[in-house]
Amino acid sequence: MSGMAVFHKQSWSEEDFKNIILNEINTTNPFKPLADDYAGKVAINIELPEESLRNSIVKIYSFVMQKNIYIGPYKEKIIISADKKMVKSEESEKYDGMDILDLSFIDKNNRITYTCEQEKIYKIWQLNKMVTIQFLSRKKLDENDQPYCYAAQITDSL
Repeated sequence: MSGMAVFHKQSWSEEDFKNIILNEINTTNPFKPLADDYAGKVAINIELPEESLRNSIVKIYSFVMQKNIYIGPYKEKIIISADKKMVKSEESEKYDGMDILDLSFIDKNNRITYTCEQEKIYKIWQLNKMVTIQFLSRKKLDENDQPYCYAAQITDSL
């Protein structure tokens, strides 16, 4: 599959897929902010490197929140309830909206997971805005020689 070189691909046995992957999908509730911490809405647009991923389950993990913030079907626009921590850093305004996302696609029919993990930080969150994730054709190294697999840019309003 061209365009998929940045992903860690893992094929699973039927038993392992059921016990590990499907169990996580069915038992993990994505993070939702408490009422006092709710900041508003943000959105993610994931540009697919392969059309076959359109039928996958998407899992998005946020390092700022230290939790999965979305587990569900692929959508062109995934709207997320933002926690205040996602859009405003208490330590410094310099880091407002910055995050690192791990993105996984889960192909239930073929029992395959495709995961893109990186350490490169991007401005991801801005209230009432959408960030577009574009996967690279191959992994690149950032300024700290850490590999990264996608670029992120705030592109549109909700």
